Amino acid sequence: MIISTSQFGTKHGAEYLKRLCAHFSKRVPVQARSDQAQVTLPIGTCDLIASGDGFAACIQSCPDHIDRMEEVFGGWIERIAFRENAILTWHRAAHQPKD
Repeated sequence: MIISTSQFGTKHGAEYLKRLCAHFSKRVPVQARSDQAQVTLPIGTCDLIASGDGFAACIQSCPDHIDRMEEVFGGWIERIAFRENAILTWHRAAHQPKD
């Protein structure tokens, strides 16, 4: 399993979270609260977190699908935050399972 994270500064994180949840909930399961959500696709999950000064995404997927997950979520986040010219840079780490 690969974990990939990205974040950017914004004062509109809650608005972006709401819009992303509305979009994805039409197609896949979404568990949402006021400041965070988890979107589950057949190829992985993405945790979305909004704060007063930023927005973050954390993807978990197998190596075969991590590129696609970054494309999907990065693309939608950048579209929704277009007024801020949000450009996401993803940072990957291998998930170490607990024994």
